[in-house]
Amino acid sequence: MQVQFDSNRQFGVEIETAVSGPSIPQIARALNEAGIPTANEGYNHTTMSIWKVVPDGSTGPEVVSPPLKGQDGLDQIKAVCDVLNAIGCRVNRSTGIHVHHDFEDATVTKMKSVLFLYAKAQVLTNALLPTRVTVSNGNGRFTGYANQLSLSMIEAGAQRVNSMYSRSRYGDRTRFFASNVLSGEDHPRYHTVNSQAFLGHGTIEFRQHSGSLNAQKIQSWVVFTQNIMTVATSKNITSKALENKSHAAIWKVMATLGRDTHCPITKKARQNIFQRIFENAERGRLVSIGISTDLRGLNEFLGVARRYLKPEQLKALKRISKRISYQY
Repeated sequence: MQVQFDSNRQFGVEIETAVSGPSIPQIARALNEAGIPTANEGYNHTTMSIWKVVPDGSTGPEVVSPPLKGQDGLDQIKAVCDVLNAIGCRVNRSTGIHVHHDFEDATVTKMKSVLFLYAKAQVLTNALLPTRVTVSNGNGRFTGYANQLSLSMIEAGAQRVNSMYSRSRYGDRTRFFASNVLSGEDHPRYHTVNSQAFLGHGTIEFRQHSGSLNAQKIQSWVVFTQNIMTVATSKNITSKALENKSHAAIWKVMATLGRDTHCPITKKARQNIFQRIFENAERGRLVSIGISTDLRGLNEFLGVARRYLKPEQLKALKRISKRISYQY
């Protein structure tokens, strides 16, 4: 399926920075001086028409965008990152990037499709992104800022919601589903995909990306997650349809997201993401998270991604494949 970047679908980003960097007033002042209208705010979840800098309970200052869209929105991300890097902002293992995509066309079926596809695709996103630090929830159990989804978790949640909804008087079925599909889990919003964002913002939130001030990485993640939404919402994806698919099939599906030579935005994003996964493979990180146990899946992915790799990466491809094969 060929997917172009949807220049009309709004998105937003939240860029978390480390406590050790500049303060909220310093960041807001620098952005304003650079011609980027920015508010110095207290903690809030209000959607604004300009950028804002707010405190975050788990990290340092958080830089939050207004609703963005198209190339202009991607350009704003770069302008903000340029300022943050210039004034010495930092990220660490406790920081992350959160991306919201407008979901005004949401239905229960479309929301389930997005959750199911992302859950199955985590073999790829885990290869792309480093693991974020975990935190205690206060009762001896531990939860991450972006806990993993699974097909069985979502299916069980969907069945629970159906039962709850039939006994309730809640009018909007989609909002009810968004609120409760992960309500049986610890900290429902702290998953790789947060459906509860739909209640307050009319969006779905992707939370897995680690902290970064690299504009190209953030832009690529925006495009990639939007393409997941586009593919998932164009068809009714079920857990049954995905559960028997091997990792190889999913790597191939995900690798073709956004394949459209007439859309330079998606092409650039795909190249960035494929190169980052390759770099992780070169460092052996895929072995550490078990990805390479499915060598066929990795080879399927690299076969599709080959055209996007740098020349020096192509030269190293055989060497890496041999090393992974030897270890298994």
